[in-house]
Amino acid sequence: SSILMKKISSILLFLVCSLVAWTQEYPSGPDPFRFINDYTGVLNRDTVALLETRLADLDDSTYVQVAVVVVPTLNDLEPNVYAEKLFTKWGIGHKENDAGVLVLIKPKTEDSGGKVFIMTGYGAEGMLPDALLRLMIEYEMIPKFKENNYTQAVVNVINAIEPIARGEYSAEDYIKQVQSTEGIGVWIFL
Repeated sequence: SSILMKKISSILLFLVCSLVAWTQEYPSGPDPFRFINDYTGVLNRDTVALLETRLADLDDSTYVQVAVVVVPTLNDLEPNVYAEKLFTKWGIGHKENDAGVLVLIKPKTEDSGGKVFIMTGYGAEGMLPDALLRLMIEYEMIPKFKENNYTQAVVNVINAIEPIARGEYSAEDYIKQVQSTEGIGVWIFL
């Protein structure tokens, strides 16, 4: 009987540990909601405070909810898969319009490369199509990642997303700006 109890205890302990590990796979959504969530400590706190205010104002005035999440690991998942699960778990974007945007960053470490992915809800896809987001990652973020300046990469991408979300600038305007700055043709079909 004591052998049976030990086996049951071992099984229960295993199940509890498995459940805890499963819930740790993705960070819990911040309560209350925060727009900038750095679980690695790579972002400058003063800049995060300023961006938090800007993104709260963007959310209040446009109902476009942008969340930046910096995580230490993607748990061996592709960035788009991890982003989709986190986006859903956190409920980014308001239910009425689903205009959420998730900027997911996994900084590079000694053993793994950095990753970045931007995901939008259905309500934000029209103004921020995938091709535009890929260009923003390439132009606004990757050069700063190469300098290990994750804070500036986040500032740059928010500076690119915000005027489009406010309707002050269009995706086409952004592409023209990149083309003129870079002096090269960027072929993107929106």
